[in-house]
Amino acid sequence: MPVFKYNGIDISDASESVTKSIEVSLSSGLNEVKTIVVNEKGMESIPHVMEINYDAPYKKPDLYIVSVGVSRYKNETYNLSFAAKDAIDVSDFFAKSEVFSKIYSKVLTDENATSSNMSQLGSFLTQADIDDVVIMFIAGHGVLDNNYNYYFGTYDMDFLNPSNGGMPYDDLEELIMNLKCRNKLLFMDTCHSGELDTDEVETVKTNVQKSGQVAFRSAGEIIQYKENAFGLENTLELSKNLFADLRNGTGATVIAAAGGTEFALEGMNSENGLFTFSLIEGIRTRRADLNRDRKYTVSEFRKYISERVVHLSGGQQVPTSREENLKNDFRIY
Repeated sequence: MPVFKYNGIDISDASESVTKSIEVSLSSGLNEVKTIVVNEKGMESIPHVMEINYDAPYKKPDLYIVSVGVSRYKNETYNLSFAAKDAIDVSDFFAKSEVFSKIYSKVLTDENATSSNMSQLGSFLTQADIDDVVIMFIAGHGVLDNNYNYYFGTYDMDFLNPSNGGMPYDDLEELIMNLKCRNKLLFMDTCHSGELDTDEVETVKTNVQKSGQVAFRSAGEIIQYKENAFGLENTLELSKNLFADLRNGTGATVIAAAGGTEFALEGMNSENGLFTFSLIEGIRTRRADLNRDRKYTVSEFRKYISERVVHLSGGQQVPTSREENLKNDFRIY
């Protein structure tokens, strides 16, 4: 995770070399500290890496969970059935975990789930200590603007102009970026919550139908990949392989209910979104404990939820990871 946000420390006034004393808080166990220098053209140096083992006394972590869901919107045309219930159910379910010393929760639903109220959640999350766990869950509409930028559908968002009242993805990231806590996870049970390669998609005029007991968490027009597009999955995989050591991020793992061009489903014989149902089911049935050690890690959740949602939706919905911290597979249940 970046210690000094994305931009780092400005050393543009330095000549050939610079010496600074920087204090970095250590997590319990093995820490990897990586330093990279970037010039004015954006070229990055070879990383300088140090490994430091911090043999700290064991302390049971606390959990800070924020859960936001919107079923009833100011514009009632876009109301959903289960998103607010999803937020409550997820918060209640994690409150039963015995992994943590203390569990602190904030739940915002319907008219309370505004971008203003969500922005204030940062002060709650900053209380998490370095080895605590932070989980953020959002459920509702996910909308793309004309430039294919993602917005979470808050209660009073203008669906024709989502920048008016909607919560942009950058602001969601900001809530979890600057925390001293290293164990951070964001669940997104909305449409279009996966990443998009904006140069390779287009808008099409198609109506989304409800099918039996299944409803799509959709609002606005449909986005699809252009014919003969290289595809985001291939683009991201190539980028990861070429620039794995240089890729910046928040240090959080982000598990999204659907790809950037996909819709999220709710129903399917359950009073939850399909993604949320799979999340809770994985623990309740113990099926998400893939290695049977009675511990549920981030990677186990990601794998189980993805495969379960694909199976239950008949391939109509495929969860993705916007970001994944491969070096920090922490326990969350």
